[in-house]
Amino acid sequence: MNRSKVMFSGLVFSVVFGLMYWYRDLLGNKEITIMDQSLIDHFDLKLCLTVAVLSMLLIVVLLYSKEVDPDQYRFEYIRSTLSEDELKRIDGLDKESKRIAYEKRSNEFSYKQILECRNYVNENKPKTSWLLKVGLLSLISAALVMVLSPVYKDYKTAQNEYNEILRLQEEAYNQIIEDEYITLDGLPTIHVIPGNSLKIGDVQKYMDLFVKSQPNFLLSNCRMIHICDPKNFMDIAIADGVDVTAGGQGTAYAYASSDDFSITLQIDVDEDYGQKRCSES
Repeated sequence: MNRSKVMFSGLVFSVVFGLMYWYRDLLGNKEITIMDQSLIDHFDLKLCLTVAVLSMLLIVVLLYSKEVDPDQYRFEYIRSTLSEDELKRIDGLDKESKRIAYEKRSNEFSYKQILECRNYVNENKPKTSWLLKVGLLSLISAALVMVLSPVYKDYKTAQNEYNEILRLQEEAYNQIIEDEYITLDGLPTIHVIPGNSLKIGDVQKYMDLFVKSQPNFLLSNCRMIHICDPKNFMDIAIADGVDVTAGGQGTAYAYASSDDFSITLQIDVDEDYGQKRCSES
């Protein structure tokens, strides 16, 4: 093997070992999932070295071929066409002069001699045993599969568990609440106004994004938060005798009532309420 192939094989070893052994560090600040943890638990020094060595050997076998001077067998054939005197004369020359003499003789070949030269080179140049190469590749690949099989099995188990967790979280998020009272940490009691169907996940998301960020003095004076679907907000406000349009100046996203110290909100997690107003009754 030439130097470049050896260096490439060494690079493969370094990359494979580095990616496995320092996998935890490569994740950086990313949240570690149970799949990541299953890999981290398996990637000890012994396994990392084993996989890196096998990967390097796989590349070595793939790239291996017997290397010879490409002109060696062509010049052998050319010598066979020369007379004794010509051979003695050429043997007395330096390496570069010999090459020039051989090339000059090659240029004088007939079409038949060109074909004979080509056949001679193909018949005599060393050939890589493809059967041996395929056998070695199969053995190394089988060893890699055997070594990594427990890792893959545990990873798939962790992946299935993770998908189940996501499924349960999605089910919990999509749970529909109607005419219910909800208690969330740090907030007044939340009441879903009858006739409205909201996802519990949307409610929690809205409260985290928009309500909990409000000044404490606003929340401390509030005893109840009434929530509804945006499409019902206007009707509910009218029923409560509240003008949320401010005389046609725009529509508020919420309104407060001093009668029972409550706030009525429309829940739409996809809407940016940062520039909207709150009416007061």
